[in-house]
Amino acid sequence: MFYNECFGLLLGGCATALTTIGLENWISFITVLMSNTEFFKDFNGYDKKVSRYNTTIQMLQDHLMSWESKNSTEKNTRDNIDNFILYSEMIINNENKKWIMSKQAANARNKKEIDKMEKNKVVNINEKKSKANTKTTKKGDDQVTSSNSSDGN
Repeated sequence: MFYNECFGLLLGGCATALTTIGLENWISFITVLMSNTEFFKDFNGYDKKVSRYNTTIQMLQDHLMSWESKNSTEKNTRDNIDNFILYSEMIINNENKKWIMSKQAANARNKKEIDKMEKNKVVNINEKKSKANTKTTKKGDDQVTSSNSSDGN
């Protein structure tokens, strides 16, 4: 995320420099690079992922701080140890479930897109066959018409 923003700033600086030295024609190229970078970032959902990962990290850090704030007697209690481990595992498992769900959603979107492309491919093939049949029929009609006119003379 940080690198994408730095890259955007760098490209913006390049556009300004190109304008300054009289190479305005290259600004469109820089603009395309900037928009593609933003599209790629949004398409992959980096903002959501980073936010989710940061939340998980913060929860784990908070949980660790609460553990470290306990005295040694509380830390050595079997129930507290079990609770510490269980809660830590719960945080990590929740993140894992969210990750799996996002992957499944992405796979479903990809499958829909592939199905749509396959459907369009079949439609295009059928259209081509239909056009080919129409051409054949027209040729046949032309042959019949021309043979009819030659028979009449």
